[in-house]
Amino acid sequence: MLRYSQLLCALLVGSSNGLQVKKVVEKKSAAEVAQVGLCDGVRPQLVCMMKSYKWGLVWLHGLGNGKTSQAYENILVPQILALTGFPPGRGVSVFPQAPMINVTSDKVVEQAWHNQEMKKCDVEYKPPHHGYSLADGLKNVDIVHAGIRQLMDLGIPSNKIMVAGHSMGGSMTYLSAIRFPEKLMGAINLSGGMLGWWDIPHLKHPSGHNDEIPMLWMKGEDDDIVPVAHQDEIVPKLRESGFQPVLKTFQGGHDLTDPRIIGDVVGFINKQLINT
Repeated sequence: MLRYSQLLCALLVGSSNGLQVKKVVEKKSAAEVAQVGLCDGVRPQLVCMMKSYKWGLVWLHGLGNGKTSQAYENILVPQILALTGFPPGRGVSVFPQAPMINVTSDKVVEQAWHNQEMKKCDVEYKPPHHGYSLADGLKNVDIVHAGIRQLMDLGIPSNKIMVAGHSMGGSMTYLSAIRFPEKLMGAINLSGGMLGWWDIPHLKHPSGHNDEIPMLWMKGEDDDIVPVAHQDEIVPKLRESGFQPVLKTFQGGHDLTDPRIIGDVVGFINKQLINT
């Protein structure tokens, strides 16, 4: 039989071990809680929670953030993430939200990265800005940068983060990317334009880290919302400023209806992942 002193010693040791185990459990639980906070708004949630991500995508919605924008967020972006990377499926995304503002062209208060005077871009209307508010865009760049930093807080290096968007969101990608103080992986503009295109050198961040950021610009052959004519006036300015945007067209208009778009986007991102 155990003496009282031996029994007391055993109970104390067992209690001490139990406390140590409890502390380990509590530490693990705290780490899990912290990761939950970091993963708030990040998709796919499982990839984020398991910390199996290798790169990140900041996706910017279009004007109004309506059904079309939601379809891209819930269908297009997950397809891109699932097909991109080595191995694929190791990317996560965040979706910064534009503020609610009064949009002149629509005569309604809605989510918008900037105000616009016309529903369709007309290169003959009020050049060079064509009725698009650069001041609004510059103000809202901070929202995009917050999305980038959210991914960086997960431990993803800035040079493994891509900024992409459609339409008005696409117009914000280049402006946001060249103004970020740390090197990014690239920027993808789908059916958009570029705010401040006429004065690109003065829009660049002084750090110069994104002075030659890789750019992909895809536009529908029959886009009548942001026509090719607008792209044609911007591209020379980008090249004069040291950028070499990859230009691709797809069948259709302003919306992303051509399934080949996914392959081009995935190919562009994979190329950048290899080079970084």
